[in-house]
Amino acid sequence: MRGVLPLKSLKCLYNSFIESHLLYCASVWGTASQNSLKPLFSAQKKGVRALNSKSRLFYDSKSGTIPSHTKPIFTAHKLLALPNIITKSILCLIQKTRLKVAPDNIQLLFSPTSPTSAPQYYTRSTSLPIKILDVPEFRLERSKRQAAYIGPILYNHIVPCANATLN
Repeated sequence: MRGVLPLKSLKCLYNSFIESHLLYCASVWGTASQNSLKPLFSAQKKGVRALNSKSRLFYDSKSGTIPSHTKPIFTAHKLLALPNIITKSILCLIQKTRLKVAPDNIQLLFSPTSPTSAPQYYTRSTSLPIKILDVPEFRLERSKRQAAYIGPILYNHIVPCANATLN
């Protein structure tokens, strides 16, 4: 199809058949193990390669040529790779809880930092990062892949960086 359809139509097909499925509940299934996400990421990369007319889609055993790298294609078409889609989905979920638009059960997952745990004044000697959300403590490593754990860490890191960029 990539030799028949224009790029705009190919991108529309990618968005409707691949990216829409990756966006659906990505904050829930996106915290699965890397081995579970690997087939999804491979499928996404195959779809992205179809956007580029010069890229090789599959491994050719006769000539030994490997498929094209996808990072330049993601960048050229301004598409998000699977790990970035998952990060965006988790951050959007947290933003919905901060705006009080998310369901009550989801809002309970992310609690704001209590005023007593945060220093009142931040100076140059303050080595603690600004915490907006409390990061829950989990005993098991498997629990540390949940959105309730990853989300506050991402949000506490992203929001101060974004505020510094805007100022």
